[in-house]
Amino acid sequence: MNCSGIDAQTGAAVEVEFDRVIRATEHLISPPRDLPLLAPGFIDLQVNGFAGVDYNSPGTSHEAIGESLRAMFATGVTRCLPTIITSSPENIVGALRNLARARQALPEGPAMEGFHVEGPHISPDDGPRGAHPARWVRPPDIEEFHRWQDAAEGHVRMVTVAPEWPEAAGYIEAL
Repeated sequence: MNCSGIDAQTGAAVEVEFDRVIRATEHLISPPRDLPLLAPGFIDLQVNGFAGVDYNSPGTSHEAIGESLRAMFATGVTRCLPTIITSSPENIVGALRNLARARQALPEGPAMEGFHVEGPHISPDDGPRGAHPARWVRPPDIEEFHRWQDAAEGHVRMVTVAPEWPEAAGYIEAL
């Protein structure tokens, strides 16, 4: 595919050749009038929710998720990793399953490049744990990760883990 526009960084008229990635850009010698502005999109790696929509709830409607993605697009974000935080094993699996289904069902779904699980394998200590509920913090567990991947249809792309857990090195290597 090709598109033409004004490069937002240089002001030059360009034609961009792309599919899933940009393949080439060429400066236009005789550009048409009134070209649109072309700018890179932001990728947000940690989005717990947006526009009042909570991605951590297994009950969040797909319609609400779509609305939140469209609101995010208006800020320049074109791709994101919806992020699930420390909670019960059932809640994490349920939230990932819901997001995976929304990713399949919504026209905006492909903007969810994958999912980020922030915790529950974070530091149990006050301070580093931040706002994560202490009762749900637990050591890294590869079997739990596999349950997440099953629920997420293989789209868990990032996991936050505290390196001080004795299991951390093996867990990181396995992932």
